[in-house]
Amino acid sequence: EKKNKKRQEEILFWARLLNKRDFIKDFLVWNGRFLDALALYEDDYRQGKLSITGLEKTVKIALWTDNTDCKIIWLRRYLEKRPDDIKARDMLVKLFLVKRDYDSALLLLKPPRTKKEYYILASIYGIQKKYDSAIRTYIQIYERYKDIEAAEKAYFLALDHKEFLVARKLFRILSKHKKKFALAYASYYYNKMKKYPGLQEYVLELYLKIWETWRDFSALKVSYELAFRLKKESLKNKLIKDMFEYLINRDTE
Repeated sequence: EKKNKKRQEEILFWARLLNKRDFIKDFLVWNGRFLDALALYEDDYRQGKLSITGLEKTVKIALWTDNTDCKIIWLRRYLEKRPDDIKARDMLVKLFLVKRDYDSALLLLKPPRTKKEYYILASIYGIQKKYDSAIRTYIQIYERYKDIEAAEKAYFLALDHKEFLVARKLFRILSKHKKKFALAYASYYYNKMKKYPGLQEYVLELYLKIWETWRDFSALKVSYELAFRLKKESLKNKLIKDMFEYLINRDTE
């Protein structure tokens, strides 16, 4: 190893005499001396001599190092020239998160440009205990990407932090997409029927929707019960047939 280092220094000595700067930078990189090479690129950058191609090259070299600060410096410089490079943004955000520099990550993520960035943004707000912002961001994910998981995250956050009006709105949304919420929503109105008998038609509609969407047998049974109460003979007969077919299919599986 000492021999190799000595040989390198001899080559570098003559290259410096011949002013072969580009060769020196490449030679240092070839020999794994990334920080030494970047020191030369740093001089070029400060003198305004580093092209965008050169910046791209330095980012690659910086990423080969184990120096997080070095990676951040060169990625930042590159993104000043190429702010729309999503891959580079992702890498820089990850580095900020590793360093727990959440404020820098937030600055970089605003405005978020992908669903992944929205999720990271919401996560950072949660870490910083900015729960209102986290809830809003998850709602934005749902509205923008129709991502029901984001709506569910927003719902539970809203519940945890007593944002009950927001939680109620999200609950209605979730009840159209997830069986457990649909059943809870229908059950809520089912229990209200004793006091408000006029809700029976609406509750029947809710349980029929659950049955048709998720083939949930408990919803089918409640649908039959309500059809019986409301004297809907044709619907009642259809539901009896559905029950029979469901039980036959279940027993033969």
